Amino acid sequence: MWLMTNENRRGPLDLNKLIEIENSIGYKLPKSYLNLMEHQNGGKLKKGTIQITKRTGIKHIDTGRFYPLEDLIKNYREHVSIIEEQLAFSDHNKEVYQAYKHIVPISVENHGYVCLDYRNQVANPAVVYFYDEDLVDYFIAASFDSFIEKLE
Repeated sequence: MWLMTNENRRGPLDLNKLIEIENSIGYKLPKSYLNLMEHQNGGKLKKGTIQITKRTGIKHIDTGRFYPLEDLIKNYREHVSIIEEQLAFSDHNKEVYQAYKHIVPISVENHGYVCLDYRNQVANPAVVYFYDEDLVDYFIAASFDSFIEKLE
């Protein structure tokens, strides 16, 4: 499942840190996501492309580099900070921006992030692609399992 290069090699997930991570982000991570991370804690996937539907049509995006679990806390806090900045300087779309605090980035490629989306389903989050330059998200899959099945 993982692309094996020297740059991409990582050790397995440290399960002792999992409770700390989930407490810090405020959500339980999907079991299928944790199963993937158990084998290699972050990096690029062999099949790393997914389709999203935009107003302008279908676009293929690179899912990028998955964060090691230890980095989820820092990256989630940075994500929330970007949202807080937008809330401080904008009077429109406040409800939409507030809701973006409930998506957790798990991989990055340029200004786009694959995220677990806890806005509507806490037990089994959907997966979305969040583009931080425009502060917009695109639905990818109803669950992490479905996300993995859609990878090309």
